[in-house]
Amino acid sequence: MSQSLTVTDFFKEIDSFFVRLLAGLFAVSLLLANWHNTWLEAFAIGLPTLLVPFMISRLMPGHMLSRFSIAAAMMVFSGLMIHQGHGMIEMHFGIFALLAALLYYRDPLTILVAAAVIAVHHLSFNF
Repeated sequence: MSQSLTVTDFFKEIDSFFVRLLAGLFAVSLLLANWHNTWLEAFAIGLPTLLVPFMISRLMPGHMLSRFSIAAAMMVFSGLMIHQGHGMIEMHFGIFALLAALLYYRDPLTILVAAAVIAVHHLSFNF
């Protein structure tokens, strides 16, 4: 019983870290908005992408849904930054860096959710 409390506390701590990282990604998207005048996208996509996982992590701290929403949000921010950089190949490296950061959760399903989100993004934007 005490082990599950420890695991939940572990996930709460990581959720808090990643919410701060998402706030940083939102700040970066605002900086990139000045580059190609993508302010609308930065606010219309970036702000909800920050707020939804923030609310879920506050309402359900340490829960699987919190991890999945954070993972999906990280990939949405990657897609947003790729869009803001007009598809520059360098912007795609954010996907790999953020996938690697998700290893902090030590949960393979979180990685799969993030990978599925970015795969659907790439397939849908390809067409």
